[in-house]
Amino acid sequence: MLAFLHLSEKAAASRFTIYRDVMQHDPLTRAIFEEILHDERFHMNYTFTQLVRISPERHRRHLWRARISRLWKGYLRLATALAGAISALILTIQYFVVLPPFAWLAKRTARREVPGWTRISPERNGSLKRQY
Repeated sequence: MLAFLHLSEKAAASRFTIYRDVMQHDPLTRAIFEEILHDERFHMNYTFTQLVRISPERHRRHLWRARISRLWKGYLRLATALAGAISALILTIQYFVVLPPFAWLAKRTARREVPGWTRISPERNGSLKRQY
């Protein structure tokens, strides 16, 4: 958990560094971002220190597992979006390419059928004492 928090604080610190650098024309907003950046750096260092304190031999492994977990979740989001796009494309192709011939055949068959009910001979039904 601390590894995940450390990586989140590190990402936030890098974002606030960018925000601070972009605000060259507005010194008041830049000062606010500088103060937030100071807090984020403190949180980043604090979570890393606590991670090293709790797990001195394995803290690097925990950080790598947290990074890999974030990469895996990013991959899953990308794969889900890609799967959605591909399925939409395939369904659209099916709707406009595969379905029309079946609709045409159904209309053609419907024109050949006699409208209304068709009487069935009583011999066909036979005895209704068994299913088949």
